[in-house]
Amino acid sequence: MKCKLSVQLVCLTVLIACQASAQEDINSQQNIPALLLLESVTDLLSTPAIEDKCLSVHPQGDFHIELRQQLHPGDPLTRKFYEGILDSTQRNSLKVLLEHTRIKGRPDSILPSVPATSSTIKAAKARIKYEKNSQNIGYVHWFRPSRADEDKATVISHEGATADEIEQQNRVEQDLQPLLTWFGSLLQTKLTESKATSSICAQISE
Repeated sequence: MKCKLSVQLVCLTVLIACQASAQEDINSQQNIPALLLLESVTDLLSTPAIEDKCLSVHPQGDFHIELRQQLHPGDPLTRKFYEGILDSTQRNSLKVLLEHTRIKGRPDSILPSVPATSSTIKAAKARIKYEKNSQNIGYVHWFRPSRADEDKATVISHEGATADEIEQQNRVEQDLQPLLTWFGSLLQTKLTESKATSSICAQISE
């Protein structure tokens, strides 16, 4: 009797271990890479002067969004926070984007220096944490009027950058565009406002 009981206990232990292992495999397959994403526009000649959209997505699909604006240079930043959980369609589409070769495996970006005289700066950054490695990808474009008293439609772009640096910014922008479009679609959904105060944008900008 004791022998049978011992065998049953061993079988039960093995079964539980196998089930736990299988569940871990399922969770691992369902998890998505952790993501921090920033899309930023600074335009000192327009209103708002600064507009940042930032996103944090955890592997299980819960997300946090920070939207911040500065209407005029010198004004305080206004912030709004949102949170939620991605549905299966959103999770799957995001995972496909992050696993695509245009992003996964790309070397980390080295952003060029932006002159202090630039009046308009458009940038995006993505920090992606995969199971075995992390990536930092981003681009930046900058512009200024050709003369301070001229209409801003006459601009000088990428002042001080080499042709290779400009081409690199364009390539990274093209590769990140599907991810930014996905983020834009998420912003169009019904979002739940959050009482969070910790800045997501600051995490990405560091």
